[in-house]
Amino acid sequence: VEGAIEQFERAKECWAECTDQRLSPHLLLARLLRREGRERDAMTELKAFVERTGRAFKPRLELAAMERAAC
Repeated sequence: VEGAIEQFERAKECWAECTDQRLSPHLLLARLLRREGRERDAMTELKAFVERTGRAFKPRLELAAMERAAC
């Protein structure tokens, strides 16, 4: 898993501005981090993604749900 996380971190360097919800390294990494139970790290990735695009409704809703659950 750590190898995959490292690869996604590298992908973010190459495609930092990618806003395609199927391909964004931020969203792919967030999904992986959530599966690993790293909610706070996943939230950071989601925040980075939604700051780049106004049309990311599903990631915004996912982030809002995670923030509510964290309270």
